[in-house]
Amino acid sequence: MVSKFPSENLAYDLITKVLRESPQHQLDVSVHVPLRMILTDLSILEPEERRFASYYKTHVDFLLFDKLTKEPKLVIEVDGVAFHKEGSEQARRDQMKDGILKKFDLSILRLRTDQSGEEERLRVAFSNV
Repeated sequence: MVSKFPSENLAYDLITKVLRESPQHQLDVSVHVPLRMILTDLSILEPEERRFASYYKTHVDFLLFDKLTKEPKLVIEVDGVAFHKEGSEQARRDQMKDGILKKFDLSILRLRTDQSGEEERLRVAFSNV
């Protein structure tokens, strides 16, 4: 168990399964990585983005990285439907996180808990990193 959230535990199991079966065997995954540990230069961010990225509780659910270089390759977020609904505070934070990651050319894959086909989406995303 990697999380107190069942949805994140299911996602982790699926991510590790797809990684094991993937020809992209040089990738590995970490859980709940603080955003500030991923970003190389916070000075390129706007003040509000910098505060958000520096906050100790701001993290990504899963980070795929190159085993050899430790370079971040893909962020995976698990979004609960009710908690992340449009117009919510969490949706606003999600948008900010997406914008920050885009500034660092780091792709993000969002898995909603009310969707299906996650395994195929993961396979496609992994093949594109």
